[in-house]
Amino acid sequence: MPDVPQDVALAAKANGIMKARVSGLAPGSSYYARTVTRDLADRTSVGYSALQQVTTASVTKSYSIAQDGSLQGFSNDIASMKVYLRPSDNVNLLGKGDLLLLETPAAAYPISAFVGAGSSAPEAVIDLNNLFGPDMTSLWIKGGEQAQLRFYRGGSLSTLLHYRRLPLNSGTVSVLEPVKGFFADINQDGKVDDADFAAFRNQYRTVPDDATYNPDFKFVQTPSSKIDAQDFARFAREYGRVSVPQQ
Repeated sequence: MPDVPQDVALAAKANGIMKARVSGLAPGSSYYARTVTRDLADRTSVGYSALQQVTTASVTKSYSIAQDGSLQGFSNDIASMKVYLRPSDNVNLLGKGDLLLLETPAAAYPISAFVGAGSSAPEAVIDLNNLFGPDMTSLWIKGGEQAQLRFYRGGSLSTLLHYRRLPLNSGTVSVLEPVKGFFADINQDGKVDDADFAAFRNQYRTVPDDATYNPDFKFVQTPSSKIDAQDFARFAREYGRVSVPQQ
């Protein structure tokens, strides 16, 4: 894992999370890959993923070039996100080595970052300059673009999905957090419907120490922080709402 601090790389590996950087690929070419996993306690136990295919771009283009040929930056090109920490999580690790994956409909491919790489755990800092559109022109993030952020958690191998919008351009060079939308419009599609209810139902009755607990679904603050009937009642009052204002 190049460019990742050794302590972060070791924490990720210990928790079964790996990321590989591949270089030397030719433009406009198709490549195939699969992962192979082996149980260290049983060398005969080997698992193979499905074969994955990807075609590299023929060319990539910068979104804005000055007259002198230099790349023009923009102010909100770095985003940060903190992984949720359970009460029983190791206080010495604080999510270090967990992997954040950011996807947005505006980009052709997702981007990723490790918790603790380039920042202090439990935060992951991600460079939005690495987002490219379908025409392989780097995206100019203006703010408000939909994004899905997935944390791949070590140890429990659980995944936490957060729906956000990319931060609005602040006019200054700063690291900003993606923005939460209206609480009941969980997937941020502008309406509160069955898709939102299905997401809430998966979280119902979870407690803070569960591997799948997602604080995004705790709508009413209570001492136990369990996602319970009070949260359901608040969500139900908004069910069926349309034209939910977006960021």
